[in-house]
Amino acid sequence: MVKSIRSYLYKIRHKHVILSDKANVLLEYLLDFFIKPMNKYLNFKRNIKNFFYWGWSLKEDRDFDHYFFEHILYLKVKRMYEYFKDSDIAVWTSSRDSEDYDPEEGKPLKALRIVYKILDRIENNSYGRGEKNLIKLFGEYKMYSLPIEGDLQYKRLIVKREFENDQNEEEVEKLSKYYRDREMSVKARDRRILFKLLETYVEYWWD
Repeated sequence: MVKSIRSYLYKIRHKHVILSDKANVLLEYLLDFFIKPMNKYLNFKRNIKNFFYWGWSLKEDRDFDHYFFEHILYLKVKRMYEYFKDSDIAVWTSSRDSEDYDPEEGKPLKALRIVYKILDRIENNSYGRGEKNLIKLFGEYKMYSLPIEGDLQYKRLIVKREFENDQNEEEVEKLSKYYRDREMSVKARDRRILFKLLETYVEYWWD
């Protein structure tokens, strides 16, 4: 209930409702009365949630692969999109249902949604349909390891398919190259769009 009152008072202030001097004084008093304790509580609650969210999400973070960088970016953009998509807290999110809605004002939210969708595709590796087709046609890969001469710690990992004849092997090699090139092209296009949108709109994403 207190949170709802706080939200209602904020809306009055942000919508620049014309009030008398006494009403303005009362509004500021009420805001001060509700906001300070509520902000302390919400900040404490948010800090606890952040600690567990990021601590759990990044427990396996490493520094040797671009995946981990994109994973952190994905987690952050996902939270921001969930926060802003149904929010009326900012001009660029609150004017969608108004009569004088300007499509230009909606571009930052649309850009945020596209950034989230691209990062979601990267996160879930939604580019590997070609490999699924190859599995249907030729079966799963066989994986095994071989010792490396002079190295007692590591082994060489071998990943390959076993074929009944040379024709299958040549065919799968051609298809593999086709799918691999196409998927790399689509992913490269997505990354260009991703960083272009970040460059253009990242400073719009605030309330």
